[in-house]
Amino acid sequence: MYKHSKFRWVFASSGLWLIVSPFLLLGGEKSLMNAQVAGTGVLMFGGLVALWVACLDHPRQDLMQASAGLALGSSMIAVPLALGLNESSVAVWNAQVFGSVFVLSALFEFYDHWAGHNAH
Repeated sequence: MYKHSKFRWVFASSGLWLIVSPFLLLGGEKSLMNAQVAGTGVLMFGGLVALWVACLDHPRQDLMQASAGLALGSSMIAVPLALGLNESSVAVWNAQVFGSVFVLSALFEFYDHWAGHNAH
């Protein structure tokens, strides 16, 4: 269980940041204005999914966590651009940076899983 604690902490802390960041980076109540709702929604939904991935706790779920992390990270990178959120660049950059963190963490988890199986 110890080897998964880094993965969980990355996803839990990043998920909490994604939930809080629209209010800190996009100007509090302004983040709930019509122009910012899509960016706020993407960040908050991504944060909730990241918290859900961090809460998965079963020895055989490490690949499921990594797969969910890879899917979440990829969507956090692609969805803001697909929705045309170019005007709120802070939200787009925030989503893409943390999407990259999720992808890298998931790839490391895949590597750790396969390296651990091949060592035995």
